[in-house]
Amino acid sequence: MSQEFNVDYVQHFVKHLLQGIDCQSVVTRLILYVALLNTYVQNSFISQSHCEALLALTIHMERFHQHEFEESLSPQARLVFLHLRDEKTHIKSIRIIHPLVAKEILQQLLGEQTQSSLAMKLVCESVLFEHRFGRDEYLLFLRALFIRRSRISKGDKYDSFFSPLIEHVCEKEKSPAKAIELLTEAFERFNKDPFFAQQLARLHYTYEKFEEAKHWAETAAKQRPNNSYILDTKGQVYRKWFQAKCKTIDNVPKTAQNTADAMGTALKALECFQECEKAAEADMENVNHSGFFSEVEVGCSLLKFISSLDVFAYKTNGHSECMKYLLTDYIPEEVKDAWEPFHGPLKKLHKTMQAALEWISEDLSYFQTDIGADDEDNPESPEEKISQPLAWLAKKSSEYGKYFSEAHTNALKGQSIPANLTPFQKRMIIYHLGGGNVTSILSKLTDQRNAVCLLESILSLYPSNPLKAKFGQRDIVNYIMAHISLNCLSPDTKKVTLKNLQALCVSSHLINEDAYQVPCSCSPCCSGQRIMTWTWREKPNMKLYNQQLNTWKKTTGSR
Repeated sequence: MSQEFNVDYVQHFVKHLLQGIDCQSVVTRLILYVALLNTYVQNSFISQSHCEALLALTIHMERFHQHEFEESLSPQARLVFLHLRDEKTHIKSIRIIHPLVAKEILQQLLGEQTQSSLAMKLVCESVLFEHRFGRDEYLLFLRALFIRRSRISKGDKYDSFFSPLIEHVCEKEKSPAKAIELLTEAFERFNKDPFFAQQLARLHYTYEKFEEAKHWAETAAKQRPNNSYILDTKGQVYRKWFQAKCKTIDNVPKTAQNTADAMGTALKALECFQECEKAAEADMENVNHSGFFSEVEVGCSLLKFISSLDVFAYKTNGHSECMKYLLTDYIPEEVKDAWEPFHGPLKKLHKTMQAALEWISEDLSYFQTDIGADDEDNPESPEEKISQPLAWLAKKSSEYGKYFSEAHTNALKGQSIPANLTPFQKRMIIYHLGGGNVTSILSKLTDQRNAVCLLESILSLYPSNPLKAKFGQRDIVNYIMAHISLNCLSPDTKKVTLKNLQALCVSSHLINEDAYQVPCSCSPCCSGQRIMTWTWREKPNMKLYNQQLNTWKKTTGSR
């Protein structure tokens, strides 16, 4: 049983069981409805009261109730139906004796009929939909049939983008149009449920029907303007639309005029993801990080897109011209008019991306190394899954720094870095080298390729006398963690003394002199900082030291 039944056995069992069945009878239709639910919705059932309503039974004497119901069933139905009774409510219900049997019944009994047409009949079956007794449970199962996605974390075999039924219609029946019809009908039947509209938006943009996807995303967002998952879907519509528009002009010279449409779409995606972030931070019940990750993804794609523009790509000083446009008030004549609505948002792009990267780094430092599993069975959960967020953050931080630093090539090759760099250029090179946030720095403890060389290059970009430099708190955190990581990988490397690092922490109020009170904003690095400071005590508290060391390892994912 643990390995399930043999396929041939199930096929022969169902074939013999269905011999002589009347395919046109209402009982057979009931068998198909129950089989459809049981195939796609785990532990689903239909109340006996619903069955009696569909069969149009009128039972006058309660003492013969169960007998008359069973007598109304065909011989085949009596064999495949399992009768249940809730111990608390005493409500009676039925289901197919086994999900594999239910699946095989669908395959053999449908004939030329498709599962999509059966699902359409089921959702339009007013007798079942409007029956009042046991209605909540029935609607719950019916809703799950259309929008509950498979999740490995919930015991399913795989993660799906749509419900298994919708995926079957799209992939096996090869009919996305039928899937759209199904979800549209379900949307109407369920009182214009915004989560059905969300699924329709996803389905439309999957097949590059972006105008329709936009309509359904806006329909969902109007009803749930503060739902971060729906706002994420709205952002994904514009993100996929931007990608599609980029493909159409991929092989032609890019001018300000023919890129303006795609540029507006990308900025609209960023706007939606920023709204998603605000909604997520205001939601105390659910945790949704997708807006921050997607904002960085779109931002990197947009930087690449801007850099490919002819005015920036083919000039000898094209990169400098691009950075001058993005970081100062300067606007090249070639883009002045065509991009007029976009100048403001584009000049803020480096700041919004940096803020998103820092938020992700801090979140990963506190809570998790994997956001791939949903804690809640939300049909509206995010589209994009980052299976390895630590590696993703290191890669995207480096990519972000690459676009905003001109000297990154020399830095990566281990050559000397120009001395006349501005603080911003140094910061961007640090990002590109993987030193822009705590999580990226600590990832070098596990991915040690050229790690020592990179950490030394990162530290060389900081002032030679950090005690006299005007360090921001986040810069101090990154500076200290880079030293800790370098010391872990290469203890013999010449570096700033522990005493000076301690003095830097105290002078900047990063940590009090007793080395035990740390501001909340610096918590991601406080564990590593305490490890340093406790080792300087004449009689360190080894119990606390070991506890903090273990906490630090768990937080950073180090082994």
